[in-house]
Amino acid sequence: MPEEVEAVISSFPEVENCLVRKKSSAITGSLVEALVVYNGELPYRELAKQLRRYCFEKLERFKVPAVITVTDQISMSATGKKVRTM
Repeated sequence: MPEEVEAVISSFPEVENCLVRKKSSAITGSLVEALVVYNGELPYRELAKQLRRYCFEKLERFKVPAVITVTDQISMSATGKKVRTM
């Protein structure tokens, strides 16, 4: 599932890279979190709102990230894979 969600988010204009992972939640047990490297002009709050709307159009509801965090870079392992652990 993370790869499908990452493909949708990466297709959003000016998103350079993203990482999708499960995050622990005291209320629901777990939720979907997306870390996004964004190179556009939108303020972060507006970006998160538009990205969620975009994801709702392209994905099943349970796959839409509950948390979208904008970051400068995604951590990569020595082999070039995204590091999904916190």
